[in-house]
Amino acid sequence: MKRGIILFFILLLMCGCRVKEVQKKDPLIDAYKVDNVLLEKDQIKKDLNFFLIKYNRHWSQKDKQKFINILYYGEHEFNISNKIVLAIISVESNYDITVAKKNYNKKTYKLKSIDFGLTQQNSRYYKCRYKAAESYLDYYHIKYTDSKFDMGKNIFSCFMLLRDNNEYSDLIHFKDLIASYNVGSTGVKEEYMQKKVDEYYNLFMQELLSIKEENK
Repeated sequence: MKRGIILFFILLLMCGCRVKEVQKKDPLIDAYKVDNVLLEKDQIKKDLNFFLIKYNRHWSQKDKQKFINILYYGEHEFNISNKIVLAIISVESNYDITVAKKNYNKKTYKLKSIDFGLTQQNSRYYKCRYKAAESYLDYYHIKYTDSKFDMGKNIFSCFMLLRDNNEYSDLIHFKDLIASYNVGSTGVKEEYMQKKVDEYYNLFMQELLSIKEENK
């Protein structure tokens, strides 16, 4: 009988302890957690919509979501602000996914190359860059196609070019890094290219600052 009473009180104490532990837990504890990934993607979405409205572009929801993911992963992979790429796209293509611009020799008027897509990847280099971009897209489980205008390959190529110009050249100033996207890392040092360097950088800064103004 005594043994049964003792076991009863032991079980009672154990149950009491468990009840106290449950009562101590804040029922709203998960409500205080901030989803940083969601916040970052929401900001990219806001910036993208700003430019789509500006240029009267009508993207599908599928393209919008893919773009947001690409910008998010690209920024974290290469440690380059997605806003830099957003501004470059604005200057290069005005957010026209399938735009192609032909480059002619000024003296002979012969076709030299063609630039493709959002970030205007040049026909002389895009195959090599797209091949390298595939490994990143595979890693982040982003689907891609063989199209010259493929959004994933096109944008990751932009990130890679900015990274390469920053890491493997002796460019010091931010202006030179941005202008090198248009005239090359050697072109920014040529005196005869300085007018083009200034024009490209000024256009870029207008677009970059427009994002900041929109977010005020």
